[in-house]
Amino acid sequence: MEAVKKAFCLLLSVLLLTACSGCGVKKVKVSSVTEGAAEQREADTFKISFSAEETLKMSNYMLSGRFTHEKKLLYGTRHDEAGQPMLTRMKYTAGQSGMYVREAEEIDRGVDAQYLTLSGSWLYYLREELSDGRTSVCRIPSAFGAAAEKEELYASPCDFLSLRNGRLYFTDAEQHLLSM
Repeated sequence: MEAVKKAFCLLLSVLLLTACSGCGVKKVKVSSVTEGAAEQREADTFKISFSAEETLKMSNYMLSGRFTHEKKLLYGTRHDEAGQPMLTRMKYTAGQSGMYVREAEEIDRGVDAQYLTLSGSWLYYLREELSDGRTSVCRIPSAFGAAAEKEELYASPCDFLSLRNGRLYFTDAEQHLLSM
């Protein structure tokens, strides 16, 4: 399973590298010493340029996409008084020592929400029901105060949800890459 996850991450990295703006290939001279003999050869280097927004999205994805934000709204998991996890929408204010949640509302309860992704007026996420481990791809309206009725888009075991050019990509139970 770990090898499959690494392969998927490698595929995702390749997709990101080929899609990034400002990428270019440049030939450089590389020197190395092998068994005492000096060798010089040409190698390719890549000039890669990511915006702060792209970097944040990639970093969040590497951590299973537990949080995302847009326009003073933060989306992620919080816990109630009993320790029960719930996916929440939170209004926040930035202060000198961090962000402060002003108001929060529950979106989905008793779930492990991963790979949170915003697109248009929707929040997409991979939902794992903590009571039975069942996973699904869901979406809900992203606006604060919007009804928290989730729409289940794919209701079978799945993982690694990502959105690219308006399409959702994820893997099924057999680690096949699916899109919708």
